[in-house]
Amino acid sequence: PRLHDHAFAFGLLLAMNRLSYFKIGLFVISATVIAVIGIVVLGVGTLFQRKTLVETYIEESVQGLDVGSPMKFRGVLVGKVDEITLTNVEYPTRRHYVLVRVNISSNVFQFPLGDPGDPGLTRELERGFRVRLAAQGLTGVAYLEADYLSPERNPPLEIDWRPTYPYIPSARSRIVQLSDSLERILRNIEEINIPQLTSSVEQSLTAMTKLAEGAN
Repeated sequence: PRLHDHAFAFGLLLAMNRLSYFKIGLFVISATVIAVIGIVVLGVGTLFQRKTLVETYIEESVQGLDVGSPMKFRGVLVGKVDEITLTNVEYPTRRHYVLVRVNISSNVFQFPLGDPGDPGLTRELERGFRVRLAAQGLTGVAYLEADYLSPERNPPLEIDWRPTYPYIPSARSRIVQLSDSLERILRNIEEINIPQLTSSVEQSLTAMTKLAEGAN
């Protein structure tokens, strides 16, 4: 009887171990299936999401801008940088602009970006739709900012090639504009004739003194 009891206990323990292994295996298989389904669903959603590749040319340093950097329209994420190179690498030209291609993955724009000959896109570009480099705080990380700017102050760069993708003109970044303004101010200060200005002020003070004495 004791041997029979030991055999029964051993068999029961073995059955419990097998049940535990079965539960663990079932849990692993279920988790794997759920993960695969999630990846497939997310992948299909990304696959069927409408995307448009556009390009712009920048005549300044793009330090801090990398592939994958965001492009925002008034703070809203509308795409990511897909490629950064030089124009003379992609096109037969001697102009050394920075060529930036952006993958637009949002439908926030009410005009077609994928057709360069569409009248709607041409109209928006004439209204001043531009892309410019912007900085994220003081970290040195840059991104692209799309917005409507003055078309007179931000004319498109001159190009002598046919763009492969729809071309969105660029505008100078705020940092470059500020640097240019400071440079103009300093240049104007350097051109001021300080001795002549001092002499003119002294003559004006002398004349005012004489007028004051005459009035007294």
